[in-house]
Amino acid sequence: MSEKKEKKKKSTREKVILIMQILFALVFVVSVSVILYERVLLPSEVDSAFATIEEELEEFINADVDSLVTSEDTNESSVSTESTADNKETNTALIKNRENLPAALKKLQNKYPDLVGWIKIDNTIVNFPVMQSAKDKPDYYLRRDYLGNYSKYGSIYVDSESDLESDLQILYGHSMSDKRMFYCLLDLADTENLKKSPVVQFDTVDGTADYKIVSIFKTNTRYSHGMPFNYLKYEFKSTEDKMQFIYDCMLRSVVDTGVDIDDEDEFILLSTCSYEFEDFRTGVLCRKVRENEESTVDTSLIKENETPLYPDVWYETYGGQRPKMPSSFEDAVKENSVDWYIGDLYR
Repeated sequence: MSEKKEKKKKSTREKVILIMQILFALVFVVSVSVILYERVLLPSEVDSAFATIEEELEEFINADVDSLVTSEDTNESSVSTESTADNKETNTALIKNRENLPAALKKLQNKYPDLVGWIKIDNTIVNFPVMQSAKDKPDYYLRRDYLGNYSKYGSIYVDSESDLESDLQILYGHSMSDKRMFYCLLDLADTENLKKSPVVQFDTVDGTADYKIVSIFKTNTRYSHGMPFNYLKYEFKSTEDKMQFIYDCMLRSVVDTGVDIDDEDEFILLSTCSYEFEDFRTGVLCRKVRENEESTVDTSLIKENETPLYPDVWYETYGGQRPKMPSSFEDAVKENSVDWYIGDLYR
């Protein structure tokens, strides 16, 4: 082979290597950019959006508090700047008063018509607006933020079929891999985490309310994993029907919270994706704090339930046996098998 051909061949090889290096560099840059956006920039945008609406809510609360303070002070001849500064700590306490939230939420609803409430769980990341779409668009907020913009994080939203005045409302939210949105619900299955966060605050335009967690359960959606438990119920035919549903949730609970339940109680059910098996779900049933009842929970009573009812795939994979409990709530009451029940049904 001539020297000229050898040089040409070498030059071609060098060009190919250079092109491959450039391509690899481009792939690397694009990959890093995607990872940076997905893991840093996008979560930051989501956090910023929630911080914005939280600030808007606080502004409305502040406006109500300022109005209250002003009206109380109009009876005095004058209010000095020094006096206002001295009252700053008192005003801050008023701002934190949840009694101001319904009025503030109504004002916020004028800007975001689908906003129906606010959910907060102490010692977790959950501090979010709650949306509800029209019935003909039930999953509208599955991949949209409260502004209606696309977001893989979606929003926390009430089932479009749920009536906020009914005995049960279902709230959905994603459990994101970066632990945002409803991811903490998975952590609450650990009793030590649950003891730090046993109460859910769900405030709406109609009023404030605390809910005590009574059941955290795992269930399947695929028939290949066994008959799914249809926990997405938003209305009941009767008290018997409602209590059968509550019983079915309690049977499946991986925790025992020691919180009692009556026939007249109201509930919310928080639902999110779970990852024990494909298309699994975690449900958190919470009982509304009754009138004249304390919102506190005796966390010393919280413990692991050693015999929760799991889907068939659980036993097929990990072994064990289904708990021997009556399938009907009526039978369970008559057998005194439900120590959490304090109602009169079937007694």
